[in-house]
Amino acid sequence: MSSTDETVTGTTPAERRKEVRARLDEIGPYPADPGATTAAGLARRLSVRAAVISHQQLGTDAPFSAGQIDRLTVLFAAAHALYALDRLAGADRADAVAREIRDAWDDGGGIGEWLWDHLGSAACAEIGPLADELAALEKPADGLLAHADTIRMALDQALMNARSGVFQGRYRAAIAALEGEIDKQATAPSDDEIARLTAELATAGELVRRLERITTAWTRGMYSAWIDCRRGDPAAAAACLSEGLDGYDGPEWDGTETGAEWWERTKAEEGL
Repeated sequence: MSSTDETVTGTTPAERRKEVRARLDEIGPYPADPGATTAAGLARRLSVRAAVISHQQLGTDAPFSAGQIDRLTVLFAAAHALYALDRLAGADRADAVAREIRDAWDDGGGIGEWLWDHLGSAACAEIGPLADELAALEKPADGLLAHADTIRMALDQALMNARSGVFQGRYRAAIAALEGEIDKQATAPSDDEIARLTAELATAGELVRRLERITTAWTRGMYSAWIDCRRGDPAAAAACLSEGLDGYDGPEWDGTETGAEWWERTKAEEGL
């Protein structure tokens, strides 16, 4: 029986995870000997990793992840290019390129040197500050969101390992909540914007309070005039209204129209 036909279940999720990863490494092994690295072998390694992500993102067991989709496209592009290089340029040239890639991976710093060589010093000099600025703009200010990527990876892994539907639902809810907080943080105003809005709000609040005091004074003046009219003392009523109208700069009475006529005329003139 081949290893692909065998199903060996570990006693714990952690053990089973190791078994699954070991089997995936067998399907697409990482070259043990740097000198024996080939373009076809490296392409297969990358293709297996891409296939895992593709299957997960197309399925229902793993949550959608923009980061995983980005990783998938990069892995596919690299594997596709290596396969094409092996077919079109020949194994000798293709394998030499694959070993350069493997050496850069192992060295770490070699990747930056190759990118500098590919892009040129001018482009890299411009990309550096832009990358720093983008990181600062996308980085949450503080708290747990500063570790959002790590938390998301842990939640994704926990969701993959969860056997119970209840726990799967909880992990999905936690991922959705985390993404919601990230979205809110990304759209949050800056400190300067908050200060400006706070000042504008304070000014608006003071204006509202002034209008409330003016409206109350006008309403009380009209009510006092109504009282004097009911008492049969129009002179006192006029005096109350005059005091309430101190500073009035609106349309004037023409001396002949009634109050209702004046109100209808001025409403039409001012669009009230």
